Amino acid sequence: MQRSVASLALVLAFCAAPAAAAPIVSRACSVVVESERFTAVFPPIAGAGKTWRWQRKDTPADRMEYGWIVDLGRRGRAGGFVPDDYGFSTEIFRWDGRDESRGSLADLLAAAQYDVFRRVRKPDGHLGMTRLENLSVQASLREGTRVVLASSQPEAVTTVFAGKPVLARLSIILPGRYLAYCCMATVVYR
Repeated sequence: MQRSVASLALVLAFCAAPAAAAPIVSRACSVVVESERFTAVFPPIAGAGKTWRWQRKDTPADRMEYGWIVDLGRRGRAGGFVPDDYGFSTEIFRWDGRDESRGSLADLLAAAQYDVFRRVRKPDGHLGMTRLENLSVQASLREGTRVVLASSQPEAVTTVFAGKPVLARLSIILPGRYLAYCCMATVVYR
């Protein structure tokens, strides 16, 4: 199912809004790149053991309800985050006509879509996002509370990290809080 790339671009722009404080590298999240694997670990989620709901009737149609997004980049001259070409994510969008679902956080992640994306310049000069269909990422839970996005696909590792990005911005989207959390991590190469 195709997701709304415009919604993802909005989230990434919001996290990097000029009004936001300069990014501070946090130990609450991490990104590690090895020769044939990359792993991004998000901070623990409060209430991870609760029953989760998605495809919620109170969410507007075609809107992202949940998202765990990793945007790769570097620190700019002014100290803020400057995105590079690639990123990856898992997300659930509220699709019109779908019945509400309930389950554990693991169930929610199993129902989500997974994307590797690339920024592209549109004819009007603005940046947009394109989904890279041939590259994959998966989600899992660590310690029952931390979402982990990873790929063991060699093509994904070499494509996404070819430019050797030094920073990663990890964003969490939750219903009712379009940007619930955003942290920065130094990308560790092993």
